[in-house]
Amino acid sequence: MTELRVFSRVYYLTAAGEGGPVWRDEDWVTHKLIKCVKGDPINGYLNLPMRSGKHRRFDERTKDQLLDVVCANIARKLEALSTEPLCLVPIPNSGATVRTRRRFRTLELADRVAAGSNGRIEAIAALRWKTAHMPAHEDGPRDPALLLDNLVVTARPQKPVVIFDEVLTTGGHMVACYRRLVAEGDHTIRGHGHWSCDPGSAAHDDGLAGRAATGH
Repeated sequence: MTELRVFSRVYYLTAAGEGGPVWRDEDWVTHKLIKCVKGDPINGYLNLPMRSGKHRRFDERTKDQLLDVVCANIARKLEALSTEPLCLVPIPNSGATVRTRRRFRTLELADRVAAGSNGRIEAIAALRWKTAHMPAHEDGPRDPALLLDNLVVTARPQKPVVIFDEVLTTGGHMVACYRRLVAEGDHTIRGHGHWSCDPGSAAHDDGLAGRAATGH
């Protein structure tokens, strides 16, 4: 069985109790970061430790600056993965179909990551859906087999591929995208889900948010 190496920058909801995942202060911080990445409103604020060692507060008014910090952080980590130029292929959002051809959220994020890479990363919308489907968080499909049948390769990457998604939960979409690209002859593929909800994994964060403060 071929393995897909997946890298995640931040885990959250990693503490499990009898009734399921346990929300801690750091989970609320990550939750606000996810809101920012997805383009949703941030309620309150969050204080993040920066590389300089200082803390910086972000809220709804400054969330675009926060997104710049996030995307620059991803670019640095991707550059550390390989000395070769990379092609960042975003997992298409549920409404990103071949017919609409419109830009979608993960593509916009991938473009921002590429913009901070000094030319070493190229973002390409190489995958789209044949037909739109319900988002996963609204009980849309997560089965890789079902998703695979609905995926189309619309562009051929010319560099080693990193599949990109902003949030990784079950991994079904990433597996489906990986299988579709491999079926079309693309190789040297890695996966990058910036935020992972994984109650079975040890919590860690090696860049943006550690013991950060948040205003609910």
